[in-house]
Amino acid sequence: MAIRIVLLVVLNFYFSILCAQDESNFRIAIEAGFSLSESDSEGLSLLLGFEPKVRLAKRMYAGVRFGFITNTSNYNIQNVARYEFDTRQDNAVIFFTPNLSYYLDKLSYKGRDYSFYISSGLGYYLLSGIELLDTNTGNTKEIDVENRLGLNLRVGFEVQRLKVGLEYNLIPNGELKDVRDNDQKIGELNNSHWAISVGYVLHLQDRGKD
Repeated sequence: MAIRIVLLVVLNFYFSILCAQDESNFRIAIEAGFSLSESDSEGLSLLLGFEPKVRLAKRMYAGVRFGFITNTSNYNIQNVARYEFDTRQDNAVIFFTPNLSYYLDKLSYKGRDYSFYISSGLGYYLLSGIELLDTNTGNTKEIDVENRLGLNLRVGFEVQRLKVGLEYNLIPNGELKDVRDNDQKIGELNNSHWAISVGYVLHLQDRGKD
């Protein structure tokens, strides 16, 4: 409950700032991409993100990035003889990450200005549960995973309205627990991953006024 209250306060704070800003100081990025890390799931990895951000200084922006990415999970099952994981099963991570972005000097190439940036933020990651087959009983068990605080690190560049980014999400390992069996620990889940994305930035042309 405390984490939810903190998230609501942070969200309200950021959007209050955004609504108070002139359009020339405001950016909205819409991104799509995929994970570059190996996963225990065979499904397609897909990243979708949305990030409004506002200028704090000439080269500094504060933003709130939220979205989701699929099939990044790796599982370490303690009793592999008893529990089986269906690799066709999809999983997802929903992220909410307040962040700061710093833009370096622009680099001109063939008449276009490239704005390189570095960004970091401490975020909240909602992890989806999984299903495991208990070979002793033949039943499928629903396994819950605790949500985590994690660190998002990004580098990339913007040119005109195009944005390209490479990121790493450091998410502490979570325990896999059987809620129907006194929260018995079955294993651990690793959701840390690399990802790449391409996006569209609204009002990017206003950056030329810096």
